Amino acid sequence: MSTSGGGELRRVLSSLAGVVDGDEPIDEFSHALQCASLALRAGARPELLAAALFHDVGRAEAVRADCPKLPHETAGARWLEPRLGERVAWLVAAHVPAKVYLVSADESYFHGLSRASVASLARQRDREPNLEQMALHPWWPDALRLRRWDDAAKVPGAPTASIDELLAYVGKTCSRSTARVRRS
Repeated sequence: MSTSGGGELRRVLSSLAGVVDGDEPIDEFSHALQCASLALRAGARPELLAAALFHDVGRAEAVRADCPKLPHETAGARWLEPRLGERVAWLVAAHVPAKVYLVSADESYFHGLSRASVASLARQRDREPNLEQMALHPWWPDALRLRRWDDAAKVPGAPTASIDELLAYVGKTCSRSTARVRRS
């Protein structure tokens, strides 16, 4: 991740302050910090932590302008791939299919969803790809981890790592994977 790329990532992520999904109790910026902090505490690999931090970036105005009319997970993945690499983009794209999968695979999972997440489930089910095929992907277990952190990261006032700490971690570690993607 270049310095200019880091500034762009910070600006777009920060633009999510005040953006609320449905009736969720926190805005998307706080949600992103909480989700990434959960990943950090769990010892997630760098690309998974980056995906946790940026999983809802498709709701940012700048990303929606670049990728209009796309679901937020698809828009976010397209916007992130040239910035943070293929794995981060794939995980961001997979976080909604992971929810649909978990609802069908784990009876207790549905009962832990927020009202806003339940409300979006019907339209998300209608557009999902073949979940059985996705579940065979080697990164699928990380998509499920990301999804569970996503669901847990909706607590008003929960302590988080700072944006500086999270972006520094993402910058140090994802720059290597981005360089590999650009060379190939």
